Amino acid sequence: MHGFKEYCAILFVKGSLLQDEKHILISQTTNTQASRQIRYKNVNEIIEATIIINSYIEEALNAERNGGKVTFKPTSEFNIPSEFQQNLDESEQL
Repeated sequence: MHGFKEYCAILFVKGSLLQDEKHILISQTTNTQASRQIRYKNVNEIIEATIIINSYIEEALNAERNGGKVTFKPTSEFNIPSEFQQNLDESEQL
């Protein structure tokens, strides 16, 4: 569980392995590869979604029990801002 100012979230560390039949999983950022979350803005939303939440938790548990592995893209495919890359290059020269 994550608590934020505007919402709370249930985080699935290997959420990318889930089927997400209800299309409720959110990737936190464009660079997030594995984790997904379900966001709720109030307690009533959570209460109404209890059955769905439980099914996603069960699916996540089954993925873990079955040895589910997330395939990560290689770091060479990451988009690195030019200014950051320049700083990395300069630090290697030290």
